[in-house]
Amino acid sequence: MSRAVWLGMLAAYLLTACDDGSLQAFEPTRLALGGSAGRGSDAEAGAGRGGVAGGSQAGASAGASASPLLIDDFEDGDTRALTPFGWWYPINDETSAQGFGIEPMSGSTTSVYALRTHGSGFRDWGSAVGVDLLGNGAPADFQSYDQLCFMGRVEAGSSTVMQVHFLSDGLHYTRDVSLSESWTRYCLPLTDFLNQNQDALVPNQIIALQFFFAPTDPFLVWFDDIEVVRN
Repeated sequence: MSRAVWLGMLAAYLLTACDDGSLQAFEPTRLALGGSAGRGSDAEAGAGRGGVAGGSQAGASAGASASPLLIDDFEDGDTRALTPFGWWYPINDETSAQGFGIEPMSGSTTSVYALRTHGSGFRDWGSAVGVDLLGNGAPADFQSYDQLCFMGRVEAGSSTVMQVHFLSDGLHYTRDVSLSESWTRYCLPLTDFLNQNQDALVPNQIIALQFFFAPTDPFLVWFDDIEVVRN
């Protein structure tokens, strides 16, 4: 399946979840793997944390974190993002099972909890985790910020490739990312997010942030300290 076809199917499917510009939080019927599966396992957050992905993938160094706006660090242990943002949720094509939860991290010196999701065998458009950014009923305005930054890692046996999506004005603006098995900080310029017409994101009407995993390939992924930052 081509990337353009995949993105088109995603956009058509996910827009059915929008009602008067508000993204609904999904409650999938299949979570057979369970959000607690592998709780605390393979979360080697100690020495690996604090690294910064280099080159064109990361787009910036750790020094680019002046005046950040934190979306969530998961330290409250629940799926509600920080005020004024909404809730984290899993979403998938319902052809397989997806695990999802805020789980303890073993070996970390800086964090107690992180978001973990896992699954395999999806046969349609795949699966994702996302967060509602309709703060106080209005879309988020990130025009004062330059980059999306987050900590991430995959477990052994996971596909390393995923897509990061911003939803704005009914369109998906996407960026491909490859994750390491070690905790690494990834910083993605907001100007790198493009829609199907290759138009760049104008970050003033953001209704959601989502992390997508392609069908077929297994994924076992952790996220932490998700924020937007100024250069």
